[in-house]
Amino acid sequence: MTGYDDAYRPTGTSLTIPASEKTLAGTYTFGSTYKVDGSLATQTMPAKGNMPAETLKYGHDALGFATTLTGLRPYVLDSRYAPTGETLQYTLALSAQSRKIWQTFTYEEGTRRLQRSYLTRETFTGRDADIGYSYDPSGNITKIADTPTIAGAAADVQCFRYDYLNRIAEEWTPASTADNTCAAVPSQALIGGAAPYWNTYSYDLTGNRTTEVQHTTAGDVTRTYSYPAAGSAQPHALRQVATTGPNGASTDTYVYDASGNTTGRTTGGRQQKLDWDAEGHLASVTEGSAVTGYLYDADGNRLIRREASGTTLYLPDGSELKLDAAGIIKGTRYYNHNGATVAVRQAGTVQYLMADHHGTAQIAINGSTLATTTRRFTTFGAPRGTVPTNWMGERGFIGGTQDASTGLTHLGAREYDPAIGRFISVDPLHGTLEGPQSLNAYTYGINNPVNNADPTGKCVPGDCPQRTNGLYRLAAKTTDSATKQKYIEAAQKSEEDEAARYTRINSGTAKSAGSSAVSSYSSSSSSSSGSSSSTGSTKSTVMGFLDGVSDAMGLLFGNPASACGFGIRMPGHICSIHTSRIETQGKILGYSTKSKAYRQGASNGQNFVIDLGTRGAGRLLKRGAKAVTNWFKKSCKSSFVPGTLVLMADGTRKPIEDIEIGDEVLATNPETGETESKTVTALINSSGVKNLIEITIGARDSGNDIVATDSHPFWVPAVREWVEADQLQPGMWLQTPAGTRVQITAIKKWTTTQRVHNLTIADLHTYYVVEGTTPLLVHNDNCNINKVSLEQAEKLASHLGYTNTRKRSAAKTHIWENKKANPRYITWDRNGHKGGIFKGANFKDPFRSTKDSARDGTYDLDYSNGKLRGLKWIAK
Repeated sequence: MTGYDDAYRPTGTSLTIPASEKTLAGTYTFGSTYKVDGSLATQTMPAKGNMPAETLKYGHDALGFATTLTGLRPYVLDSRYAPTGETLQYTLALSAQSRKIWQTFTYEEGTRRLQRSYLTRETFTGRDADIGYSYDPSGNITKIADTPTIAGAAADVQCFRYDYLNRIAEEWTPASTADNTCAAVPSQALIGGAAPYWNTYSYDLTGNRTTEVQHTTAGDVTRTYSYPAAGSAQPHALRQVATTGPNGASTDTYVYDASGNTTGRTTGGRQQKLDWDAEGHLASVTEGSAVTGYLYDADGNRLIRREASGTTLYLPDGSELKLDAAGIIKGTRYYNHNGATVAVRQAGTVQYLMADHHGTAQIAINGSTLATTTRRFTTFGAPRGTVPTNWMGERGFIGGTQDASTGLTHLGAREYDPAIGRFISVDPLHGTLEGPQSLNAYTYGINNPVNNADPTGKCVPGDCPQRTNGLYRLAAKTTDSATKQKYIEAAQKSEEDEAARYTRINSGTAKSAGSSAVSSYSSSSSSSSGSSSSTGSTKSTVMGFLDGVSDAMGLLFGNPASACGFGIRMPGHICSIHTSRIETQGKILGYSTKSKAYRQGASNGQNFVIDLGTRGAGRLLKRGAKAVTNWFKKSCKSSFVPGTLVLMADGTRKPIEDIEIGDEVLATNPETGETESKTVTALINSSGVKNLIEITIGARDSGNDIVATDSHPFWVPAVREWVEADQLQPGMWLQTPAGTRVQITAIKKWTTTQRVHNLTIADLHTYYVVEGTTPLLVHNDNCNINKVSLEQAEKLASHLGYTNTRKRSAAKTHIWENKKANPRYITWDRNGHKGGIFKGANFKDPFRSTKDSARDGTYDLDYSNGKLRGLKWIAK
């Protein structure tokens, strides 16, 4: 990093390549600037070889959505979004006067799943692609039908069938494009389309693929996969694939080291020796006299590939520079917009890219001539149909780097072999993911590549621990590289601790244990497997638990709403446990209905009701209701130990246990920086087993320590967010009343029986606890933190028909108006009073102060029959 702005965001990055790399040697410098809201404003990239220097400018609308992308040419002219945030259309062209390309997307009502995507070119009649998606009741894609209407284009309809664990069992391309074409049992007479295929798969209970049958016009080609027997070492390590078919028989073999890395393979008559570096990265592949070597940076990202045809340098911005055998450098630069790769450049030629639902580019359109090139892949990432020879760049399946010399695809942390649908090394997060199928060390996408993608080489999005580990979330929000690395290292340490519980997975007894777990997990008639972590750790887990209960209740009683009728009494809006209600809110707010915590909760909820069917309804329902209610109680028990000093409004300090209702403390609104005197309105005390966190500022053993329960939130200015005590790390900075920052030097954690105290503070819900002579800003109660962010609340307001008036409340949040709604005016309640989202009023000029008289009350979402109806009053 060569520089930072006042908000500690990196403004410059340089990469120096030594002289040993010949023409590729030199220093590559990149620059960035930012907008007030932290979004990227510009990005500069250096020139090299045939690749010109370029400054990209990023445009955003008032809500922060990406709208335009301009560099040497204006690559994206316009972007349109639905009120719920989904992309509706991109307008792509090299200038406002150039012929345009439109990528358009439509979504199902309610689920907001992708329904269609199509591609059109100006002055051309018809659509180059018109891709429709069909789903089964559980959300699996059952059909992807590309039915282009442009002259000369062939249809490509793919059908998918799954087994009882949602693994892909059969896939085929019918010649017919009829709506019900996938209902027919596949046969050779029915197969057709632009790139026809018909495959069936089977698996063992631990997720190992056991057979693959490729049904061809010449006859079936059967591939049988072999693994070590149960009780042997490395039960997931593929040893052999035996192929039989019209062209005879052959055998592919695989060899591994003790860490589970593939060290040798013989495939299709090709023998390869694979070497690995000390950090588990593929270092080289040797095939005869040909050697392909790899070099990585300190973070494990691929930096250089060396092979007979030349050396490729991978730059931090995603560009590729290849020095060929003739000494000529040819560059490839990719352009990202709204999280998608929309264009690619080589020298002066720009091509636009249209990708599938997983980000695999399938159609390239020349930006000048609008000529198109199409390619296709199998569901597991092997080329399908005619492979174009003029495709720009090396990126292939889900955006991974295709290594032609090895036949492998580089996906983030690992190398992937599309020929067998498996990675060639053990998942670096192996043992930290939830669900028995995720425990297999090599499988791709939990054997469901139609619905799951794994571009990181670590996990499919729903299983990734980054979704639930607060340290990963903080790392994602900060742009300071040193702080980011500390967060990541701490998160990885916590994952390693969790992984220690699963060290048997690749040992002798793990295979049979995994089989048992999968069986119990998948069978709706058996009792719960009983191995799960607490469902009370995160709100997403609770939401998942309720969704799981809802699903299982629907199976047992025919109506998900039956759960409330069985006497489950839960706080606030939680009692409405319809799946559609939870998914609707999750989609609108963008909260993690696919996260590990949510999925773990859903699994626990399903198992809970499965238990219910075999062990008695009344007792278990009572137990489940108590568990959920206890979660809410627990979330409000953030507290401090006796003796903790609180900063009073007059500047004095007072032990927290001595404070009385009516006392005045100093409070700060961290969003606005306003500090004022506020009244203590309630005292919270409890005793019992507590998870305690000791936070040290300054030298160790100096006495400058604060001891809080693990859930108490502290304000971390770098990420502008309340961070719970158990997520704090040495090196983080906390806020003082003067607006300055002090750094944490040490963290200590333990569990013991302890009495603890907390306060409820009027209006702002913040106060200061004193460490030595330094006051630190804390929140008074987890119950009073809004469950949605400002951005999410404003999306909700728009979804409910409210319009931003551009006026601001006393708390500096926007005021929204809907003349037909009750309340007419709303503004985000940053403190989430009583679990609400908005403050509301029906009189003009509301929210001029933070007092009760400036509003009619606090409002939450109003759900009825699983549908979002509007807002409901819950408190003053």
